[in-house]
Amino acid sequence: MQTYLVLKSLLLLFAFTFTNTAFSDKIYIDDDFKVIGHLGYDYAPSVMLENNKFKMYWCGESLGDQIFYSESDTYWKSWSKPRPVFRPGKTFSKNKAFDDFHVCDPSVVRARGKYYLYYGALPSVSAEDRCETKIGVAESLDGQNWVRINSGLPIVKPARKCPSSQYGAGQPSVVYLDGYFYMIYTDTSGFASKKSNGAGLYMIRSKSPTFVNREIRAPKGWVSASKGNGIRVTDYNLIAGFSVDMMYSDLIDSFVIAVNTNPNHTTLIFVDKNLSKSRPDMKINGTWRDGPGLIRKPNGHALPAASCDIIPVSLVRARGGKSPSTWDLYLTDAEIELSRPSCSTDQLQRAYSGFLITSQERPLAYVTSKGRIQLETRAPLHNSNYSFAYVDPETYDRFTYLGDINTSQKAISGRGLPSAFVTSKGYRIQYSCGGVISRNKSKALAVSSAQYHKYPLGGEIFCHDS
Repeated sequence: MQTYLVLKSLLLLFAFTFTNTAFSDKIYIDDDFKVIGHLGYDYAPSVMLENNKFKMYWCGESLGDQIFYSESDTYWKSWSKPRPVFRPGKTFSKNKAFDDFHVCDPSVVRARGKYYLYYGALPSVSAEDRCETKIGVAESLDGQNWVRINSGLPIVKPARKCPSSQYGAGQPSVVYLDGYFYMIYTDTSGFASKKSNGAGLYMIRSKSPTFVNREIRAPKGWVSASKGNGIRVTDYNLIAGFSVDMMYSDLIDSFVIAVNTNPNHTTLIFVDKNLSKSRPDMKINGTWRDGPGLIRKPNGHALPAASCDIIPVSLVRARGGKSPSTWDLYLTDAEIELSRPSCSTDQLQRAYSGFLITSQERPLAYVTSKGRIQLETRAPLHNSNYSFAYVDPETYDRFTYLGDINTSQKAISGRGLPSAFVTSKGYRIQYSCGGVISRNKSKALAVSSAQYHKYPLGGEIFCHDS
């Protein structure tokens, strides 16, 4: 079955309509249905669509909190058997570490040809209620086998000491955007967190996956957190809450933040790159027990849909009784219908970047942030990361045409430079692996750096084994 962006027809059960002088968007919500339930608890999911598979990471119980994984070709059924893919540090080392006891609350993104797993962790049983949760990061080439980076040390710690009954710093959600890693996270010790219960969600960004040289959002914009400007990382909280997930919608150039602030619904909050409110809040009905997981692209961006006026906001939430041992994962199918769709060609191309698109009486085309590349066969995408999407002909024709890659298409390579096809219109399409060139019955011509770069970059394609 082809994987379109919302894979089955939405059953319209309920709609919330918000009206003001600028917007009257609608959200359409389908029933919850169980997708994961195994012995012990399941909560805090991170979900992506990649290579036509829905891939989910979440916190589950197996001798303490561990991070589990499952995948499905069609997200409403046939999920693979859950299995742990990331365990507490004591599994790998006898040295005492900040994540020796629990690893939980995953957020997984793919950027620069690698997967990054962000997680909250505890060092021991005794630390569980002592405000000692910290955030760590690991990397992987395949999304299954992980290696801790940052020398195995936490990348975010509680801002200060807080009451022993509180949590600390954790529950991260990360998006890769414009060369930056953006993280929203909970810090109950934050200077702007509620004194009564520690509710406080903060946003930081960095060009490094380990968040060195991080920036924080201050009243006058993003500023360095390490230049002695008198602003502390947690002086300004974004939301008074806990445990969120977020994605970036290229169609509306806004972060979409899903937060559980009411036991009967999840609230969607929209902010722009400067974290200013960009649209009215919206609600997705349904009970929950812990943080939501939006279904995203591998880089943490919103999935595209068949046209410019739809933003898929499907999410997974833990549901069950008061006892965590009853918590299972349920998926709610949802989409926003924009009342004033006005996405530019640039926004459209960013939204569909990484997708192989089909349309009526149109050739297959791969979309990058620069435009569409029409393909004679799928050989140029062998072993690469892409998913399918159907678009209407009008949307297809809006993508900037970058040319064709046909069988035996011209290809180039250079010393220290990635192999690349040159399209029929002269654009350079770079690859992280060289085998695709020969599979397309092409032969790469060795050129100088100057000759290589005379072809404008039309996009980069990453292979599974990169």
